[in-house]
Amino acid sequence: MRRFVRRMFMLSVVAGTAYAIWRWFESQRSDTGLSWEAQPAPFPPQPRTENPPPAASNPSPAEPVTATEPAAAREGAPSKARYELPDDVAKRTHAAANEMLDAHPLYPGLELS
Repeated sequence: MRRFVRRMFMLSVVAGTAYAIWRWFESQRSDTGLSWEAQPAPFPPQPRTENPPPAASNPSPAEPVTATEPAAAREGAPSKARYELPDDVAKRTHAAANEMLDAHPLYPGLELS
């Protein structure tokens, strides 16, 4: 039992020394703007930049479509699964999607005819 306690004490001294050396090396590193964010025990630390890249200018927020009406089901009652979309809302949605795809193409070399 005595040998086990002594070995555990020596292991904790070695681990504490290794941690102190690691902290010293971390404080001596050059300032690159990159730091590490601690994670829970089984996961490695995640890199984090001090100056995140600027956000895209004027991102258009997604707007919910509220101008829908339920389509008629076979029994004549309003359907719970199918909805009818007014033409102006559909055209506006298609125009916004096409504008976004023109600005940010999914596959830059692919031309669909």
